[in-house]
This record gives sequence, C-alpha cells and structure tokens, in this order.
Amino acid sequence: MYREAENIRSETRFVNAVETVSLGVGKIKRQPIRLIVLAIIVLSEIVICLTRCNAETDVANDPLAPLVQIASVIEAVLISSLTVVIYVYVSGRPPMALWTEHCLRRAGIVNRAGETPRLIRREHHRRPLQCLIFRSRGISLDLWLERQAAIETALNISIADIQYGRGTHEILIYYVPATGGLPTYLPWDKSIANNITNQLTVGVSVFGRETIDLEVTPHVLIGGSTGSGKTVLMKVLLYQCLLRCYQVYVVDFKGGLDYSKTVWGTLQVYTNYDETLCLLQGLLNILSSRIQALKETGCKNTMEYNREHARGLPCIVLFCDELAEMTDKTGASKEDKAAIDELIKSLSTIARLGRAAGIHLILGTQRPDANVLPGQIKNNVDYRICGRADDVLSRIVLDNDLAASLPKTLQGRFVNTDGHEIQAYYFTDDDVIL
Repeated sequence: MYREAENIRSETRFVNAVETVSLGVGKIKRQPIRLIVLAIIVLSEIVICLTRCNAETDVANDPLAPLVQIASVIEAVLISSLTVVIYVYVSGRPPMALWTEHCLRRAGIVNRAGETPRLIRREHHRRPLQCLIFRSRGISLDLWLERQAAIETALNISIADIQYGRGTHEILIYYVPATGGLPTYLPWDKSIANNITNQLTVGVSVFGRETIDLEVTPHVLIGGSTGSGKTVLMKVLLYQCLLRCYQVYVVDFKGGLDYSKTVWGTLQVYTNYDETLCLLQGLLNILSSRIQALKETGCKNTMEYNREHARGLPCIVLFCDELAEMTDKTGASKEDKAAIDELIKSLSTIARLGRAAGIHLILGTQRPDANVLPGQIKNNVDYRICGRADDVLSRIVLDNDLAASLPKTLQGRFVNTDGHEIQAYYFTDDDVIL
C-alpha cells in the first residue's frame, strides 16, 4: 500500500511539473511583458558568456581557442535553455503556492495517496474578494466544506464560498483576508437614492453590493431574532420602493409606530384585520384585472406590458412588518381566526400569481414557522434573508444553519439564500427624503 501511494505521488509530481510549465507558457502568451523580460535575461546571459569567452581566448596563436569558443557557445546555450525552463516554471506557479499547499495539508485536505490539492491560480475579484483555484486531486467538495474552519485558520482568511470550478477537478475558494472582512457598521449610502434601477439594494457582502431583483425573485422573506435589524432592513427596501414611485402599502399590526406620517408622509399603513382584508381584496381585484390584460395583449408579465404600452402598470409592493402578529392563531378569538384564514388565503394567491402581475410581498417576522407562514406561501418566496438566529430558526428561514454562525453582538448582519453574509445599511428616519 505504501509503495502504491509513493508511485502515485511520483507520477503526480511529474504531472505537476508538466502542468506548471504549460500554465507558465500560457501566462507568458497572455502577458507579453513576461516574454520581453525573458528575452532580456537570455540575451544578457549569452552576451556575458561570449564576452568572457573572448577575454579567455584573447591570446595570439592559442591552439585551444576554437575549443574554448565552442565550449562557451555550448555553455551559453545550456544556461539559456535552463533559464527559459526555470522562468516558465516559475511563471506557472502562483505566489506562495507551496506555502498554501502546506497549509492545506495541515488542515487535513489530503487524498488517500497523501496528496494535497495543487494551487494553479490566484484571482482578484471585487475588492477585497479574492479567489484561490485548486486542482482538487480527487478530493470532494464535501470535505472542503467540512474542513472550512480549519482552512480559514491555516490560511488566515475568511471564506465567503467554496464551489466547483470548471468541472469537479477544480475547486474555487472565494475569500477575504481575515483582517479585511465586512464592516461592523454600514451607514446609508445616499448615492443609492440617485441611482434608480429595478434592483433594491440590501447592503454589502464580500462580493460587493447585494441587491434584490423583483423581476427574478418577486417575494422576499426577512427573518431573525429580536434586535437583529429586520425593521431597519424593511425601511431600507421600503424607501427605495418609494423613490421608484412604486405603489407601496405597509401592514404593521404593532400599531405602525415605526412609520409615522411626519417622516413617511402619505404612506398607507394598515394596523388591523378589517383594514388589511379590505386592502388585500383590492389587491386581488387588481391582480385579476392585470392577468386579464396580460392575456388580451399576449404579454407574459407587467415588464413586457409596460415596454409595449405608454400607460404602464405600476409595480405594487406590500410590506408586512412582523407577520406573526397577523397570521398566528394562538390565543385568537373565533372571529379573528376566520379573518386570519381569509388573510392567509389572500396572501397565498398573491404569492402564487403576483410575479406576472407585478405585485410583490416583502414579509418580515422573527420566526416564520408553520403557525406564522404556511408552506403554500413560503414555497413561493424565493429570496430569504436571516439575521442572527439559533440553528432551528436558521433552518426554518434558510433551510440551513448558516445564520447560526453570525456574530451575536452585531446588528444588521444577515445571511441570504445564496449563503452570502451581508452587512445591511443602517437607516434612520433622518435619511428619509421624499
């Protein structure tokens, strides 16, 4: 078994050398400056060898002079050839490749033959995000993910994502330096208000600004424990919707205290069942009429309809702040339970059909379990984001436990369905300019 493993490692070393030379040749082709540097080095070596040869044979009638000259030419050729090979090999190896591979060995990333993955390239993406590209050597992605914490410690980095590259033989590690991660506080960027697009900005991750495209993910769920920053994030999205002149409605059974008229102007806030049911019935009527209009015009959605008609259909967004106050039947009276059933039925219809009609839901709640958010609604909410939470709450919101690893002392720190850790903007009423 030992001899077999040693044979595999010997073969791998040869393959590594050939691959490194191949990568070096490719890099030199892509970067002509490297070829110029190589040419200068080789010419300098040839000139030095020939100059030394002339100096050694500068004696009249020296019978050995031709042999010395031939030997000097051979020496110049050999040295130049060796220089070319070494230069190409070094060009094919990323900086600190050997140290990186040793760190992975210490982190336990080895295959059954004792081989470590080979670093083939480093890439810089959006600052401060960087990427390490490895030849996996038959090591599955599951092992990389399982050893993520050990890799972070060994390499002194914070990993944003680990995934396959071009096929399962490549592993990509997206990371930031351990000292260059997300900010703990992110003030509202007023330039966002001046850059009106179809996407709503949430905050920043190591991948850059994180946005929500309501055309792609029409409904949003914001979860997390008390004090994690859900309401602040709701206001960030609400403000951007108002700037885009969307038709915006807010349902807040906490009394609407977070949305005072002195700050938010004519924003309509609904605080009880009667008002909310009336609102939802109106939205269902609009939904029905829009779907009929789309059928008559042959358009697939409101975006396509608006491109073809001068009088477009405005986007409608319904915000539900603390959904549990609306939909949880625990301790509710018989009349309230009937109202809740009707409310859930209406929300479910909007969740299913709202995308084409341009009607969107943004739902916020601490714990969206089955008592608060029925599966028929949750299954149609594609974009989910969760603040600090325990394992159970994280799995309820995201279907994984990523949010459980968020720092417990930070507000505004979230994880989304893509696994991106996000620092949301800190937004106050003073930032509202309507």
